[in-house]
Amino acid sequence: MSDFWNSIKDLFVSALDGLHSLFSFVGDEPAWGFAIIALTLIVRILLLPLAIKQTRSMRAMQQLQPKIKAIQKKYKADREMLKKDPERYKANRQKMNEEMTALYQDAGVNPAGGCLPLLAQAPIFIALFSVLRTPVENNENLVAGSALDQLLRADFYIFTPGPNGLSTAASTAGIAGIALIVLMAASMFWSQRQMMSRTAATADGAQLQQQKILMYVMPVFLAFISFNFPIGVLLYWVTTNIWQIAQQAIILHEVEEHPGAPATDAKGAGSGKPSPSKGSGNGKATPPKDKGKGGGKGSSGSSSRPAAQRNNGKPAPKKGASDHLPRSRRGRG
Repeated sequence: MSDFWNSIKDLFVSALDGLHSLFSFVGDEPAWGFAIIALTLIVRILLLPLAIKQTRSMRAMQQLQPKIKAIQKKYKADREMLKKDPERYKANRQKMNEEMTALYQDAGVNPAGGCLPLLAQAPIFIALFSVLRTPVENNENLVAGSALDQLLRADFYIFTPGPNGLSTAASTAGIAGIALIVLMAASMFWSQRQMMSRTAATADGAQLQQQKILMYVMPVFLAFISFNFPIGVLLYWVTTNIWQIAQQAIILHEVEEHPGAPATDAKGAGSGKPSPSKGSGNGKATPPKDKGKGGGKGSSGSSSRPAAQRNNGKPAPKKGASDHLPRSRRGRG
């Protein structure tokens, strides 16, 4: 097993060596840092098919929201029920999970699809961490001048103040190391916040609470343990977090613009029903307002449009005081 893992690390170092030659114009030693950043971007580009699948899964989840809410309402199981009737709570949760699983299978949706990109890039992170944790000093197996030796000792601007280069622990890199740790924690917090806003519609109260805890606790925990991480690992981590933020922003925008169902106007536009209006264009005949109150104003003798239509378009007959009214008041045909 160790030989197999060493072969993977050698392949990893060879890939970084090839990328290093592409960035030699920035300097021989800084090129190794840019090689790590470039490798990170290449891995994320290769994972784009999984991201596209994730986007489609998000659209399908939005379309399933009415059915999901109906199932959750049908088998409601909250903490109050857990305290009063644990058996009923357990039965409701089981039935809810069964119907939700059947719903996801029928729609071809995988709620855990968002974890696939993270799992796929885990081997790259572990390989980089293992390579950069290789001891530099007094290491008989480290060949001087080899690609691995150059990688470990490579200087990357202000982030590598010591002789160990990219293998320098962040805790010994001074202000630059702390800045990388803060940037890593802040970018992870922002990425988690985006993720929570995306899954808030499908998560219940308990799940939202767990996501909030992860959003605040996980960056702090990782910032604490990353003090012992090599600078090269932090470069990889910060780069992938920034990529993740940009990718999720595009995904969220895509899902909001094309959720998979035609949006309707807030006033009923596009719903197939005529909107109410004050004119006669609403599909209903407007009743005559004059009700024959009589008097000198001649309101009883005025002819409405329906009356003119009943006389085949001819003016209504003259009556009483309306004889002296203008023709336009007697009837319009």
